Amino acid sequence: MTEPKAPDNARFLENEVLKSITQKPSQSDFDKHINEMYADVAKRRAAMRSEGENPDISRHSLDRSASHLRRFLTEHYAAQADLLNRTLFCEFPTGSLNAETVAVSSGFLVLINSGISPFLRQVCEVIVRFERDSEGSIHPTEETISILADIFYAYISYGSSLAGPALLSGGESGLLAGTLAMACWHFVLCHEYGHIAAGHLEADGSRNMLPTPKGKVAVLSRQQEEEFQADAIGYKISLETPSLKTIDTSTLDRVLDGRFSGEDFAKAMRLKSALAAPYIFFSIVLVLEEIWSRSAKPSDDNALVQTHPPAKERIRGLAPVLFSLDVRHRSFASFGGKLGSIREEIAALVCDRLHR
Repeated sequence: MTEPKAPDNARFLENEVLKSITQKPSQSDFDKHINEMYADVAKRRAAMRSEGENPDISRHSLDRSASHLRRFLTEHYAAQADLLNRTLFCEFPTGSLNAETVAVSSGFLVLINSGISPFLRQVCEVIVRFERDSEGSIHPTEETISILADIFYAYISYGSSLAGPALLSGGESGLLAGTLAMACWHFVLCHEYGHIAAGHLEADGSRNMLPTPKGKVAVLSRQQEEEFQADAIGYKISLETPSLKTIDTSTLDRVLDGRFSGEDFAKAMRLKSALAAPYIFFSIVLVLEEIWSRSAKPSDDNALVQTHPPAKERIRGLAPVLFSLDVRHRSFASFGGKLGSIREEIAALVCDRLHR
């Protein structure tokens, strides 16, 4: 693959803020830019209200992805409604697949690493094409492992997997890849909503200095137990269920039994993907952890410093939920299992290129 030019991977809510950060990257004025962005978005939302528009229906992809979850959150976590309204999601090149939170004057800003959405989509494009044997079990091939290595290399080296191989999608596999990627994306957001719902966001809480391509950023420090709690709550939010012990799989059962409408099929596809999403996402993190353990020293000043528990422990934390389900309901999670099982092969290929 031809070495591509590193893309401009920092995309924000407003163009002016984008310019101010990408053209003048300064650690000292980071907070000023964040506060300006927060104020600008608040102003835009106020203007939308005055014009009779719903400010939650934003043109920004993060707002769009989060808007449909607010009904569930408001209904089941009403005590955190004010905090929910004072928390804003935006993209920032953190260099980490995990989201981080910054306290600002008006509330909290959740930083989602820029480039994560196409990265998730490209990984899912490959794993849904793992070969199947006569019994239906999936198996990665040398070709798919090589393509995955290209994708991870591009994401690590340039902050965007779009600098890697261009994958074609279509048909059933394209639909599945898109649905799985969106489910993983939603789980990332729902995990952060889990922190809000659990009351983990405190403006005067302790901080960690996270090194990023744009300088060090003071992000809120959390206990590992809080991360596991946010995983569980985020999983419930992504499945829109009040309890992980009472997941409604009736629509999924109708589809699997051949008794369904087109609407049922779409809903079942989303549910089955949401059930698998944490395991696919954490398997992607497993690969990144393996790559970084091979390529970086503990003292390296890089943005993949672990601010969350190891992915294997997070998988273990949610595994009882998955294994309580019928095997037909949880089968998409096998994509994540197979991806995790080849993390050493992917890491070896990526690190070989990183060390050239």
